[in-house]
Amino acid sequence: MLRIILLKLVVFIAVLWSATVSAEELTEADRLNLAQLRDYNPDTIDGADQLVGALSVADSVSGNLHAESNEFDDLYVTEFVVEGRSDQEPSDSLAWQAAPQPRNVNLLQPASLPVIAGVTPPARGRQGSSEVVSDEIIMTALVEPSSDYSVITDAYPHRDDKEGSGEQHGDDNQHGSHNTVHHGGHHGGPMQMDGSVEPVSFDAALFGPDPQYPELEYDPKAQIEIYGGKSAVDTPRPLVELWRPLYDRGNLGSGIPLIGEKNRLFPQLLVYGDARTAVAYNDDQGSDVAQVAARLNLDVDLKLTATERIHAFFQPIQEGLNFTRYEFGGGNRDETADPAIETSIDPVTLFFEGDLGAILAGFTDTYKPYDLPITFGRVPMLLQNGIWMEDAFLGAAFAIPARNSQRFDISNYDITFFAGLDEITSDAFVNDNGKRGDHEARMAGVVGFFEFDEGYLEAGYAYLNDGDHSNGDHSYHNITAAFTKRYFGKISNSTRVIINTGQDPGPGFEDTADGVLFLSENSLITSKPLTFVPYANFWAGFGKTQSVARAGAAEDILRNTGLTFESDGLTGYPTLDATGIDTVGGAIGVQNLFSLEQQLVMEVSAVVPHGDKQGPAKDVQLGAGIRYQRPLTNAVIFRADAMYGHFGDDRDPSTGIRFELRRKF
Repeated sequence: MLRIILLKLVVFIAVLWSATVSAEELTEADRLNLAQLRDYNPDTIDGADQLVGALSVADSVSGNLHAESNEFDDLYVTEFVVEGRSDQEPSDSLAWQAAPQPRNVNLLQPASLPVIAGVTPPARGRQGSSEVVSDEIIMTALVEPSSDYSVITDAYPHRDDKEGSGEQHGDDNQHGSHNTVHHGGHHGGPMQMDGSVEPVSFDAALFGPDPQYPELEYDPKAQIEIYGGKSAVDTPRPLVELWRPLYDRGNLGSGIPLIGEKNRLFPQLLVYGDARTAVAYNDDQGSDVAQVAARLNLDVDLKLTATERIHAFFQPIQEGLNFTRYEFGGGNRDETADPAIETSIDPVTLFFEGDLGAILAGFTDTYKPYDLPITFGRVPMLLQNGIWMEDAFLGAAFAIPARNSQRFDISNYDITFFAGLDEITSDAFVNDNGKRGDHEARMAGVVGFFEFDEGYLEAGYAYLNDGDHSNGDHSYHNITAAFTKRYFGKISNSTRVIINTGQDPGPGFEDTADGVLFLSENSLITSKPLTFVPYANFWAGFGKTQSVARAGAAEDILRNTGLTFESDGLTGYPTLDATGIDTVGGAIGVQNLFSLEQQLVMEVSAVVPHGDKQGPAKDVQLGAGIRYQRPLTNAVIFRADAMYGHFGDDRDPSTGIRFELRRKF
């Protein structure tokens, strides 16, 4: 009997509150629903296709009361939760229930809710159902939002009664959100957060409503077509795909717990790469050859786990920079090479790389709170787009990735430490024959990448130690810094500096790495920033400035400056002086990618020697180059290049023209 009285008292309070709501603030639908709430008989469930109120109470008035807002069509529905005592049995709860039925929501079959106090379970809609779970009773009731209703909520959003106006009234807390007793769950109290974070200020004026396009007719079929109208992209396949293909769908399986449950093996062997074939006529200052040459690049990748692999790179139809070729014309053709077949099985790179944190997690069966990428072997390293370093050396490296600094406003930074014990290729070190040596030096260094001030900084230091002093001690320090940023929304700029210092080879020996090189790379941001890119790159070199290490195929330090400073790594395509030694100059050109289906690049360039003129350039050099390439299929690319270089009145010019097919697999 007491429970029945309690129930009627709660209903009476709800009806009394609804009567206090200003009539001017109610929509017609609101009035209808409030009337239904007043006339509702808890002993019956009537009008399941209408929007009704549902109340639920427990016989524990000391339970915690919370509120949460949802929106059904034009109406706000508030969910209340009354949490009973932990010692209360569900059967002790007295409740009557009804599910709100929002407009345009199809009804499901009546839910199999438990019968409480002889009440028949209501029909259930797709949204907003009331249910009883253990000793927690959820009930849903229609209420008219009002800033006066602050017993449970604080400033609910208030909707205007003008249909479709989208206007809202109330104080600043009423713009599309509400501040209830709890946030995001059934737990009251103030907002809590981890001690490592803190609120930050923001400018609300920077946020605006989503754009509206009332003049456009909504097309649901077109929206579905965005996702459902896609088809598989036909891609080239690797030569070898063992255990797991490169492109696959569905479940990948649970792996093999060979080195631990938390770093399972998912073995995969892939062999991929490309085959290049070119025909060219090159006249390099009077030395001309017509030839066809071939090159095969093979990557062998053995994936072990999600983070560990062993990788090797082979170039089997060449020996160093001597390519398999047939020279069929020109005054300087090698008539003994008919053709010249070059082979090698020595791997250019062979290294292991992985994450030490993941490896230890597998061994200890405990996840580690850090990532620590490591690598060792014959390791390839490319830094600053290959300008500061592009070589494969015998050594190791590890990185500290994905860090940030609030104090210095650095949103992201990585730091990599590396060491090379052998096979360091550099013009700074020469062997007994006076040629570039690969076994003369050792090195250790660090390089960092920092994002801040709407740009990113690359900085590095390396010390190279000359292990053979028979030709002098050419040990030295190599320092670099580069900053990349967009300015005024119109210019993208990268400014770099490389400094070689501290070299003292001894009496009778020349310095090989003692100078400074400045580079400025610029591109104009046009109305088609991804496809139409004018560029202007400049440099100024003083003394003999070297990269930390450069493989022979990496060419010279100015290779990225422009077309006329880049050879082709195949036919001996001529270039201007790309060493940067005692020269200034630049390249100005334009690149057009059209609709991303082809590329056309045109460029002019100049090299001006100065100072002691220690480099190859003794006179002003002028050049022009052009490149065109486009895919013929999804795996075959056609490319054509031409260049002209003027080296002064007393030297022959250079010309080159070449056509290449590249087959990717």
